[in-house]
Amino acid sequence: MVKRGRKPKPAAIKKLQGNPGKRPLNDNSPSTPGKMPEPPSWLDDEARAEWLRVGPPLAARGLLTELDVGVFIVYCTTWSMYREALRNVQEHGAVLMSKKGSLYTSPYTNILSGAMKRMVAIACEFGMTPSSRERVRAIDPTQEVDPITEMLNQRESLN
Repeated sequence: MVKRGRKPKPAAIKKLQGNPGKRPLNDNSPSTPGKMPEPPSWLDDEARAEWLRVGPPLAARGLLTELDVGVFIVYCTTWSMYREALRNVQEHGAVLMSKKGSLYTSPYTNILSGAMKRMVAIACEFGMTPSSRERVRAIDPTQEVDPITEMLNQRESLN
């Protein structure tokens, strides 16, 4: 689910601007390296290539774990659908002519549009856009979290 409100500025931009709001910067940016999950054998070539291109940087930052594989599969297969639809639109055009001579929108433009929306939504969940990286927090699996300390830290960040 996408959070409401304005997307936060990346910490780097806040630092360049002198942190005008004087609010604490994101110290919990994802940085915990994780084990890169293997791509499923049934992914097509385009989806597998995207898995191998995007997966390692996400895993290195602790953003792609075995728990995230299902969503990442959706991202990679959507990428494959996007590429196929884009090739079709580039080859045949976004507007086609029927046998009777009337113009209509290529079905691939709808596939292209839907795939782009899904990819951006999933990319934001993985912190793959500058503003979404500020919202994503990686958890260090080697560090034990005290629930009381966590609650107090969250409360302090609200003040």
